[in-house]
Amino acid sequence: MKSIVLYSSLTGSTKKVAQAIAGAVNCKSVNLGKTGFDTIDVNGTDLFFIGSGIYGGTLHPKLKEFLMSRQFQDSVDKTEKTIALFSTYGGSPEISERAYKNFKQQISEKGLQYTASFSCPGALFWIIRMNRPNAKDLKNATEWARSIIEQD
Repeated sequence: MKSIVLYSSLTGSTKKVAQAIAGAVNCKSVNLGKTGFDTIDVNGTDLFFIGSGIYGGTLHPKLKEFLMSRQFQDSVDKTEKTIALFSTYGGSPEISERAYKNFKQQISEKGLQYTASFSCPGALFWIIRMNRPNAKDLKNATEWARSIIEQD
């Protein structure tokens, strides 16, 4: 199974989780905020680990933009895809759940299979929770990612 980690991160919290997941499942991680969509090869990818900070109850705009891009849409149309969503949040876990609910609805409309989600606290404005995600959060994220790989 070919996997990829795609993420957007403002404070670096989601980046830490993305890199931990990519290392744990031995796949590439791509920061959508710093990479042109046309340079991302998703052909043949079966499992997408999608990561974002939660901002005002929604996912990062770059992540949404990529999911709506022609490149991603063309890839999705070719084969069955599975999405695993992870996030960091500065507010409450309930805000993440609201963002997940909206995300699940959007991807189900595109025929994608949503498999699981993971969230943990992240830094807020680079001051609050500046030591998050911590080692325990990253360990939990990697165990979560490995469990998804093992299911398939």
